[in-house]
Amino acid sequence: MRRLIGVLLLALQLAAPARALADNDEDCFKATLDETGDRAIAICGRILAEGRLQGRNLARTHNNRGLGYLANQEIDKAMTEFDAAIRADPTYPFAYDNRGDVWRRRGQPDRAIAEYNEAIRQDPSFISAYVNRAITFEQMGNRSSARADYEAALEMTGNGRAIDTWAKEVAQRRLKTLGDTN
Repeated sequence: MRRLIGVLLLALQLAAPARALADNDEDCFKATLDETGDRAIAICGRILAEGRLQGRNLARTHNNRGLGYLANQEIDKAMTEFDAAIRADPTYPFAYDNRGDVWRRRGQPDRAIAEYNEAIRQDPSFISAYVNRAITFEQMGNRSSARADYEAALEMTGNGRAIDTWAKEVAQRRLKTLGDTN
């Protein structure tokens, strides 16, 4: 009987899915698409706790956990994650773009624009950074700079990322809202 119980326990352990194996970079990213950031914070946090990531992968995971915090309106924690992403990979444009979003939410548009500028410097084809900078210019009342960035975004092909499609859709809507300034 004791042996049968031991065999059954072993079988249950082997059949149970290994949660740590299921947590990967793609799961961390997909969780950022949820309405709340709880899953992204949890999944990305478990991945970061393993301590195995370096460089761009580490930056991406910190950035995605930051997006989770941003979705939950935990702005300071989000900024901490975006800062960590940039420390891990100073060339990672998404972290600069997202840091710009934090500065814009904090009512510091000049700092937001500086972050978007850096994102564009790191990746000149990063359409989202142009659109976010345009939104910031528009909020500041600088319609001509906003229009220029929206138009530049629409002329770009991007890298086929979903965020590029989103950014172009926003640029089209915002240009219609701005109307004809000529």
